[in-house]
Amino acid sequence: MLGAAWLGSFLPASLPALAAAHWPAEWARHLSAGWPATAPVVRYALGWLIVGALLRSLPGAARAWRTLALAAGTMLVLRFTWLVSDAGNAEIAGAALALAAWPAAERLPGAWLERLLAAAAAAAVLYAHLAPHGAAAHAHGWHWMPFTDLAGPGGAGLQVGPLCGRLFWYGALVWLLVAAGLGAWTAGLGVAAAVLLVEAVHLGAAGSVQYATTTDPAIALGVGLVIALLARGSAAR
Repeated sequence: MLGAAWLGSFLPASLPALAAAHWPAEWARHLSAGWPATAPVVRYALGWLIVGALLRSLPGAARAWRTLALAAGTMLVLRFTWLVSDAGNAEIAGAALALAAWPAAERLPGAWLERLLAAAAAAAVLYAHLAPHGAAAHAHGWHWMPFTDLAGPGGAGLQVGPLCGRLFWYGALVWLLVAAGLGAWTAGLGVAAAVLLVEAVHLGAAGSVQYATTTDPAIALGVGLVIALLARGSAAR
């Protein structure tokens, strides 16, 4: 589920036409853009490393690097062909950095990889919350009903890409904390409470953000519940 959410986070708001004739011009634009900013490169690299940790937890962990490389390569091909107008150079740099770092990361003993990734994911989530929200269409205040801040244009449907991205980051943080040794409910409740607190503090700072939402805490609680139920079902068997 979390791996699919990461891949889904690359989807744009609407799928463009398959206009291959325009690809060379877009590639030239990306080449002229030069090296991307550090923050998005680190974020993409961290996302792929978390996917690697997810793969390592499955049977066939010895093939994690090959599966990770295949997933990253396939997504980059898709992003820089069909979805090239929405792509960014940070995606290439981040995937390359993650693939280069993975052989060393997977050699870390015990749950150290999950602990380090949990700390990095928590920092990334905090950084995202401290930055101003980009959705100026939302009024200043709370969105108490989860997922209402992800409504598409005109309030119809949900924006799939942003929804998948938030499901990945908050769900992955809960999963990493559980993999590092915390209980599922403790991790889910802890992440939800921390996010609510940061949202409230940030919203209270004058002019800092347009709105705050309960979507992210709801995702954290939901993932914690799913992990707890899966663990209970596995223990029953």
